[in-house]
Amino acid sequence: MTQRHNPAVPVDLTHLTWSLSRSSTGTAGSFLKSYEEIDGQKIYYKMSNYDSVRGVIGHESINEIVAQNIACVYEMVKERVEYVKNL
Repeated sequence: MTQRHNPAVPVDLTHLTWSLSRSSTGTAGSFLKSYEEIDGQKIYYKMSNYDSVRGVIGHESINEIVAQNIACVYEMVKERVEYVKNL
């Protein structure tokens, strides 16, 4: 299982190269994206829309995290139901 990062702890990602497209499947989109490989696993990043006057004004990246977390919970519930059914 992937270890989650504590969002309250700042992380230095200045070593990453950010672009509007990335070298993988999927669409380019309009948000800056990057990735790095850690222990053979690719970790993808995507920035929300930001400007220095208004700050973070986009929420697409946050929506994707929420959707991913809901999918993870659904899979855990589904696995538990299958386990109980097999008892």
